[in-house]
Amino acid sequence: MPTNFLYDLAMALVPGTAGGYYAGLLTTKYAKFNSLKYEALRIVRRIEYFGDSEAIRLAKAENLEEVQYISSELMTLRHRRAGKELFLISANILGVCERCRSGQFSAFEMNDLMSQWQSSIRRLRPGWNLFVPWGQL
Repeated sequence: MPTNFLYDLAMALVPGTAGGYYAGLLTTKYAKFNSLKYEALRIVRRIEYFGDSEAIRLAKAENLEEVQYISSELMTLRHRRAGKELFLISANILGVCERCRSGQFSAFEMNDLMSQWQSSIRRLRPGWNLFVPWGQL
């Protein structure tokens, strides 16, 4: 009788512990990915500009280089597709902001670009390695 109880206890604890560990690992990895994604989104939303239909000027565009660092961190966490997409978005943002400083964009164009960048960042998805129980958190 006690042998059967110990066996049943071991058969319940081992898979339960492994399942709990795996669920916690998935949650941690997904939270880290979302944290980086939303940090990039916040940086893009902080771009402030003013002007009219002819040309705009940037009032505030801080930490734009941070988007490239976030892209690099996503690649380090093995979310390669999301990292590459964010790197392309970052390069586009930096190029557009440089052109805005010289007054080459209208407010309408900038509004369209801002919404494109934000929706592209929102559509980023983690890589399949999220489900692998080893690797970086």
